[in-house]
Amino acid sequence: MNDLQIDYFMAVGTNLSFTKTSQELYVSQPAISKQIKLMEEELGVRLFYRNNKKTELTEAGKLFYEFFGNYKAGLKNVKEKAVQLQERERRSLKIGFMEGWDLTLILPELNRRMQEAFPGIQIEIDCGGIKDLEASLLNGRLDIVMTLHNSLYDIDDLECRDIMESRKILMYSSKWASDKSNKPEISDFKDKTFVAPSCIMNSVIEKIIISYCRPFGFTPEIKLVHNFEAMITYVRNDMGVAFADCWNWAKHSADIKYFDVDIQDRICVVTIARDSRPVVETASRILEEITVSNKEKINERSS
Repeated sequence: MNDLQIDYFMAVGTNLSFTKTSQELYVSQPAISKQIKLMEEELGVRLFYRNNKKTELTEAGKLFYEFFGNYKAGLKNVKEKAVQLQERERRSLKIGFMEGWDLTLILPELNRRMQEAFPGIQIEIDCGGIKDLEASLLNGRLDIVMTLHNSLYDIDDLECRDIMESRKILMYSSKWASDKSNKPEISDFKDKTFVAPSCIMNSVIEKIIISYCRPFGFTPEIKLVHNFEAMITYVRNDMGVAFADCWNWAKHSADIKYFDVDIQDRICVVTIARDSRPVVETASRILEEITVSNKEKINERSS
């Protein structure tokens, strides 16, 4: 059964006349009759009673007339909604950032410039953990991701552009620091728990933390928690310490202290390699330009 047969059936069922339907559709009456017969053979029922005086739907024909009427109306409704969704997607851009980042020097300017380039564009922001962002980009929930380069793996589908260096810091509770006079270093925390948000690649996170501590002669106790907020709660309450990048806004909390460690990472903008949409290319370029032009201010705020 095909759409042509359904259209012919619905037209005859409405007109109750093969002749009138033939005239309306500019199709020969035998051609319409042939398609109706094929439809009846496939459905296994007779759809019309026909004689020289009139054409009528059989009881089975009435059932299918109602069914296909609802089908056509439903299909039209779904098509209209699908077009609306597609238009809405064209007017929106979904960007993901690392959770905990201070973006006040980036997002307002990004939104302003994107509105100039694409009037009415809706910028949707999401923040997540390292692997969550990558997974969301790969499955289409995000269009662009701004993240740390060391969180990425060699995936052909991703296009990654490094835009600036980022320092690593170690955050610890001000309660721990209250009775310490010397400037701390990583080895001073060898008896503390090192906390980090869990992700898909937990073993990789653990190896990274261990590699940071190895030069100081110890292997840390590591606790993986649900998310960034949980990690900060541990640090604030002197239940652990945490490595983070210098963009982290939580380091300015009154109950958290931090110091730079001699480790660098790179901030990068990541998109799907095959995504050539102008809105994605423009937003990626603007993100890079804003970040680079504000590099000194970002570093000052990060100190």
